[in-house]
Amino acid sequence: MFGKASIFLILGYSTIFMIYNANMLSSANKTVDVYTLYYNKTQAQLIASSAANIAGNAMYLSDNWTTAYTRRSYNGGYITITVDTIAGNQRRITAISEYGSAKDTVTIILKPSSFAKFSFYSGQLYNQTRFGTGDTVYGPLHIEGFLYVTGNPVFMGKVTCKQGINYRDRKKDSPKFYGGYESGVSVPLPTNTPDLLSAASSGGKYVTGKDLYLTFIADGNVEWRLGATGSFAKTELTSFSPNGAVYVNNGNCYIKGVLNGKVTIGCSQNIYFADNIIYSKSPQTTGCTDMLGLIAGQKFIIPYDATKKLRDYNIQAAMMSLASGLEVEKCTDYGKFIGNINITGALCEKASQQTAKWEWKTDGTSKTAASGYNTKYMSDKRFAEGAPNYFPATEKFEIVSWLE
Repeated sequence: MFGKASIFLILGYSTIFMIYNANMLSSANKTVDVYTLYYNKTQAQLIASSAANIAGNAMYLSDNWTTAYTRRSYNGGYITITVDTIAGNQRRITAISEYGSAKDTVTIILKPSSFAKFSFYSGQLYNQTRFGTGDTVYGPLHIEGFLYVTGNPVFMGKVTCKQGINYRDRKKDSPKFYGGYESGVSVPLPTNTPDLLSAASSGGKYVTGKDLYLTFIADGNVEWRLGATGSFAKTELTSFSPNGAVYVNNGNCYIKGVLNGKVTIGCSQNIYFADNIIYSKSPQTTGCTDMLGLIAGQKFIIPYDATKKLRDYNIQAAMMSLASGLEVEKCTDYGKFIGNINITGALCEKASQQTAKWEWKTDGTSKTAASGYNTKYMSDKRFAEGAPNYFPATEKFEIVSWLE
């Protein structure tokens, strides 16, 4: 009896161990399969992201890039890339990867980048103007040349420049780039604005051979006059320029007031700031839909005030000077600090002009305006995603959506 029991006991244990061993082997095989699947999916995801980055970089370097990749070998797998043009001249890049049995897709949307995104842009800084201690720029900045610095200026947005940084004292100067810094980047300024000219000529307001005087009113109206004399006419802004485009050919434009609406003004000569030009609602708060674009063929000018009264100029707009920059008339004749030019939006200059006579402290790191105006730049965050109609684009694309 005992012998039979032992045999049954041994057979029972053997069966149990056989089943356990089979389960262990099956579990091990499943673990390998799961790991392999996870690895393949991870690699496919990484390859798809890399393919999207490759396409995005190619689009940044050449806005006409539309090369399609069809199952091209990459990093042990394959990539397929397609480029489509969608609404608003945007581009959709679809990157599909294959690795083993796994596939993945990344879709990115890119839109044309606008010059309005730059709080400050200069093709050439006036007399090698340096950003020094006490200077703070909020928003993106680009210099199509050297960025001249001394001391500890602060840049809150992304800074790019073509030729790098020129330090006054390499050992002591320490600029703060809180939004990042990149050199070797070229963003040339356009030489003309055909889109604005065309829109003003057809469905907008086109003036030729005379100066245009504009006073914007907070209720949505505008008072306007052609020439230096005569009475002003008053009309709704939407009637004055139904499509929001205004162009003055062979003349100057004088503007001031409180804008309620959207308009972009171009001028073949100079744009004068007769007084403050601001929005009916602050662009720093939600709910502001007002938007002003200003494009001067020559200069933006703040006229000389013989009374030398202390005051600030407040300008809320995206501005571009195609041949020059923002200038304060006779700034060295004031003999004292007059006030600040507070720009909320963008100032893009072909070549920056003099707005003050500067005096540097003995340490050479900070400066004060001994005569004229100090300029302060504040970004309009709305311009990161949108810009005034007909305002020039940079011919570069930037990513607005990334979907994995």
